[in-house]
Amino acid sequence: MDCYIDAYKGAEGRQGMRLREKGTGRKVSFGEVPPAAADPFMQFLIMGASSAAAMPDVMLKDGAEDGVRVSGNVDFDSPEEIRFFYDDALQYLFV
Repeated sequence: MDCYIDAYKGAEGRQGMRLREKGTGRKVSFGEVPPAAADPFMQFLIMGASSAAAMPDVMLKDGAEDGVRVSGNVDFDSPEEIRFFYDDALQYLFV
């Protein structure tokens, strides 16, 4: 599935980032992520957002050129959210 990085204002005005599915905008999550893995994933999102000049569609819901491709075992699939198991099959990369 192809995704985009959604930057938003979180609690206390802090910047947050998350993945959303291209086209639909539904939330993409990874279930229970071990704390040691959360930091590298956030760094991945920050790197993508920082590279928006080179990959402008990585931040756009309907942009077709750039994005984050996510694959793995699906835990939960609804019209509002798709959640993947955080396991050895989970992969995410810039495309």
